[in-house]
Amino acid sequence: MCHSALERLYDYPPERRELELLHNLLREEWQKNRSKENYKPLFKRSSGEHDVSAEREWGKGALDLLSNYYELEDPRRVVIEPLKREMWVQATLPVKNSDLVDDEFLMRGIVDRIDQTKTWDGETVLRIVDYKTGKAPDFKYSKAMNAKIADEAMWQLKIYALLLEQMKKGNTLEDFPMEGCLRCLRLLYLTSVSGKGQYLDFDLGHTEEKRSDVLEKTHQELSDIWTNIRVLIDKQDPTAF
Repeated sequence: MCHSALERLYDYPPERRELELLHNLLREEWQKNRSKENYKPLFKRSSGEHDVSAEREWGKGALDLLSNYYELEDPRRVVIEPLKREMWVQATLPVKNSDLVDDEFLMRGIVDRIDQTKTWDGETVLRIVDYKTGKAPDFKYSKAMNAKIADEAMWQLKIYALLLEQMKKGNTLEDFPMEGCLRCLRLLYLTSVSGKGQYLDFDLGHTEEKRSDVLEKTHQELSDIWTNIRVLIDKQDPTAF
């Protein structure tokens, strides 16, 4: 629901993107979806009665998340409009280091937002933004462990970046201005251990070689996962999973 409200917010001109509008968009989304079968069980007591207080508490929590968003990023002052919102990305990837002919697998997902922005060194680049309603990672550990946690959190966005680059190479990006390299990734967490929203940014690299190295590593990791899944399936042994 929060994702849908945030997507719709950018249908309006900057001067209308008040917090009250965003809250009302959430209310509209919930009103539209609350009677659907997949949402009906969410606030049902064991007796079968609808738990109004639980629904109200959930709604208040969702509104709080959207309020946190305004503390991170004021949509009334966004200089450059998002280039894309809720964009499907997909590509058929070859399995790396495979001995099989035409060994490949399909990957796809939905990117919340793609922006055009400037980096610290002044380069105009593309940035993938993903909204997260869960808590941001708590970086309370050693420097090495915190780096590992951040890297794992970014894995999903690295996959999206890989798919976008593959779509660009295959000329399957319709009606999308790929001006500037795809360089930046941003996880926009709407809450954290402190209760506030929090950014987590990642730079794929200031050179094409560095960016390619990161995405090649991601491609290899996906290939390894796919190969391991296929090995387990071929065993036909439930205890092997």
